[in-house]
Amino acid sequence: MAEAAASGLTQAGDHQAGDHNAQVRRLRPEACAAALLKQQVDVALVPTTMVLQGAEGFDVIPDVAVSSWKYPFARVVLKEGLESRELTLACDRRAVQEQFVATVALREHYQLGAEAVPYDAPDDPLDLLRGDENAALLTSTALGALPDLGRLGGGGLVMDLGQEWFELAKYPMVWGLFVTREDTLGADTTAALRDRLHAAEERRPNWVEQAEHPLLEEFFAEDLRLRFDDLAVASLTELKHYLFYDDVIGHVPDLSFAPLPEAEEEERGEEQWVRGET
Repeated sequence: MAEAAASGLTQAGDHQAGDHNAQVRRLRPEACAAALLKQQVDVALVPTTMVLQGAEGFDVIPDVAVSSWKYPFARVVLKEGLESRELTLACDRRAVQEQFVATVALREHYQLGAEAVPYDAPDDPLDLLRGDENAALLTSTALGALPDLGRLGGGGLVMDLGQEWFELAKYPMVWGLFVTREDTLGADTTAALRDRLHAAEERRPNWVEQAEHPLLEEFFAEDLRLRFDDLAVASLTELKHYLFYDDVIGHVPDLSFAPLPEAEEEERGEEQWVRGET
């Protein structure tokens, strides 16, 4: 997913004269923010919960957000289905955002309390099913390594985490935001970077064609969204409130956006006024 979302950066030369392709570093999601703050990279795709926790240190690239209606890379497995009221949820300790979304969805949507039991990164995500816990959060980009969605033998159940968030919040889950260090980008640079990220949309047919799993093909064709639009804003609002109520953040933060050219800022202000967003 991250590869697709950032593909406009590496293909920018096809879209804008004089642009040079960016050098892209591929890091674990939890390492992206650290690389940005250490000035090892200029822009990073950072998990949304991490951006909200460190909102005062980041500027978000406007008009771009990585969200989806479904999320085949994370599946919640309930070994006993919905029968158990209290769950112990085995999970990869690195999947912090997915863990939070899973516990919120289980609690708010199904009235199931879930206590996370984090493990060091398993060699095989299915290893998390071999413990005494009665539930597991399995995450992998290799979709063939994850169990199929639906009912398991013995009454178990496998659920798509993104779809569970959508059914709870009624909006697509925003998994990541492109951010830079606060007050480091000029307006013209921000606009050029935004446009290059938007250029990724032109490569959607390529993502579908190159997909190596039917669920991945469907995800790229129908579920992945790259715009910071009203749906993304509404989903972020829901997520911020849950983070606050669960004491993950001490207050509900406002995101700081990197500046755009004055003419664009004025146009955006007029649009917000027309829609009553004063």
